[in-house]
Amino acid sequence: MDTSNDTFDARNRVLASVTPRATNNQHSSNEDTGPLLKAPARPHLGESPTMHDLTGANIMLQVNDVIIKTHEERVSKFAHLNRLVERAREVDPQKDTLTIIVKGDGGLASELLDTFELLRTFSIDKSNNFDPKILVSAARTSAAYENPSLHEFCINKLEGMPRSSMEQVQIARAVGLKSWEERAHKELSEQGKPITKEEALVLGIDTYWQIANMRERQQTENFKKRVKIYVSMILCSCAAVICILWLLYTATTELERLRFRLSSRYCSRHPQP
Repeated sequence: MDTSNDTFDARNRVLASVTPRATNNQHSSNEDTGPLLKAPARPHLGESPTMHDLTGANIMLQVNDVIIKTHEERVSKFAHLNRLVERAREVDPQKDTLTIIVKGDGGLASELLDTFELLRTFSIDKSNNFDPKILVSAARTSAAYENPSLHEFCINKLEGMPRSSMEQVQIARAVGLKSWEERAHKELSEQGKPITKEEALVLGIDTYWQIANMRERQQTENFKKRVKIYVSMILCSCAAVICILWLLYTATTELERLRFRLSSRYCSRHPQP
């Protein structure tokens, strides 16, 4: 399946959902405006930021009140994060450990950790079994922070995984692939069982209404098809009856003619006195 347009749409949609997380470093049209590097945000009084120390770390990636200590090699795989590292190095070229900051909702740190775990454990050139949650996280972060090869890998892996229509809706929304969601809507509109209340809440009123309309149109089309079939059957039956009646009429007429000929011959051979 060609997902080139979807990939472009996915990046825009994921950026829309992730960019609010990254108001310090994750810029859109005005990326070069304002300072990109700031001192690590201070935690609330009496609290310490959560620390995730990954082996061989020389980058301090601060996500809200979470600090991920990771290696530059992993961060450099993401073009946007790599730019932040380069700018941090320009500010303090002698510093061994550099700090970059991204901000967002509470799920961003978890998604970045999932992504780094994926990069640490697996090679994208190998075939392995993957957790869909990790693939979704990596797809979102790779789209937002510019790692096209990882994003394509995650999308291809997610595409090949068996899942229900509702799971496909949720994944499609998470990674921003409209074609997947539309395909799931079509599957939901064609399934025989009704949509449950829980599924309707997940879908939302607009999508639920859309699927209901699709079902109604499908039912109308099916009804029209059945009517056409029934009408065709009736017409065929009528035609068959007419043919049978015509054959009976023809046969009866021929019998009458034959009877008349035989009667005429008999009378000619045996004239009455």
